[in-house]
Amino acid sequence: MEKGIFANAEEACKSGEAFKMKGEYDNAIMAYTESIRIDPNYILGYIYRGQAYAIKQEFSKAILDFSEAIRLNPKGNGAYVFRGRAYFANGDDDKAILDFSEAIRLSYIPAYADRGESYRMKGEYDKAIIDFTEALKYNQNDEFAKKQLQVTHAQIASAKR
Repeated sequence: MEKGIFANAEEACKSGEAFKMKGEYDNAIMAYTESIRIDPNYILGYIYRGQAYAIKQEFSKAILDFSEAIRLNPKGNGAYVFRGRAYFANGDDDKAILDFSEAIRLSYIPAYADRGESYRMKGEYDKAIIDFTEALKYNQNDEFAKKQLQVTHAQIASAKR
């Protein structure tokens, strides 16, 4: 991908999204990188590139991009959720929980289910149940929260045997 072929950072990001939709993640990353080169303060460039890295399971790179998006906009809840998911996928449940908690504090309610899953994976079943229940209070159709709540109860029952 040649530098300077895009008029602005948004155009480069749109190109990256087109590549990502086709499963061309390396090309998408190059386009997002170009959007960041054009405008180092363009938050979506970092978020989208971080998502592409996460899809490729390059979680350390994803975490760096989401961290930069948070530095640029600490009140944006999306980057906390994405970084939390990258931490979770990378096996760092404690950092994931911190990010999901911050997203919740910033009013991103779906993060309850993400945080609940992190607690479940740590074996903190009581906290997981609270979070899955809270997620379902706001969205009764949250299939992930429903399923994980059932799994958590089954794990508790199994541990009592």
